[in-house]
Amino acid sequence: MILHRAAHARWLGLAWVAALCGCGAPSPPAPMHKDTPAQATSAAGADSHATVAIASGDSAAARYARAQRYARCALIADASQPMSDRTELDDIDRLGDAVTAATGNRLDPQAMPRAACRRVGAGEYAQVDQLLRQSAAAGNVDAQIELLRRRASAVLARQAPAAADGMLAPPSAADHAEADQVLAALEDLAMRGHRAAMPVLDQLLSSPLPGTAEPLYGDAWRLVAEQPFGHPLPDAPPLRGEAMFEDMDAHTERQVVALARDLHAHCCARQGAGQQQ
Repeated sequence: MILHRAAHARWLGLAWVAALCGCGAPSPPAPMHKDTPAQATSAAGADSHATVAIASGDSAAARYARAQRYARCALIADASQPMSDRTELDDIDRLGDAVTAATGNRLDPQAMPRAACRRVGAGEYAQVDQLLRQSAAAGNVDAQIELLRRRASAVLARQAPAAADGMLAPPSAADHAEADQVLAALEDLAMRGHRAAMPVLDQLLSSPLPGTAEPLYGDAWRLVAEQPFGHPLPDAPPLRGEAMFEDMDAHTERQVVALARDLHAHCCARQGAGQQQ
């Protein structure tokens, strides 16, 4: 029961975002791991991704960075409106925020909207979807992952309300095929060592969508995402992040840890795997 509640809580972020963003139409995107407006404000001025990308001629990364900034600015603008008059949006870039936090690149949250979001408005917000698609088509993996997340959100948004047991009604054939495609693409990226794909994969696997839900497999990927890449895991327990499963029964936890070790050995233990983070 505890395991079911934990899995249900993780997918709720995806379903909640899908309901808010009206997925399918170009709109400022929303992540599965929700940031507050203040966090998005602090990240909005961190435009170093775009500066570095443009200087290096990496147009795919530059487009993705622009999509990040425009989406953050949309959230900031939305947060400044009265709660009764606005739809809450979320920042798209989990990986970018993690990098920003790790480097301590936190600017004055009051000053940043004025600097980073100056001359950014509705026209730029409407470009987010197109920028993501262009960046993904040019090979940017972060953009590919974000588009996959949006597709998963759209599938969940189209489903009937959850039944008393927490499971959704069987999806249509088209939605079932779409979910399978998204799941396969995320699994492929995760198996190739792309860390940012793993929590997205976890949350889709933790959804109550029939034919997709595999919460233990999702838990294992969530644990893999916590590990260092580029070398085998130590034999001695516990693994980094294993404490997040402390509410599981011992047998289930052993299953998740064993599966995570196996997945890590396949995706992330080889030299160079850390470059895919």
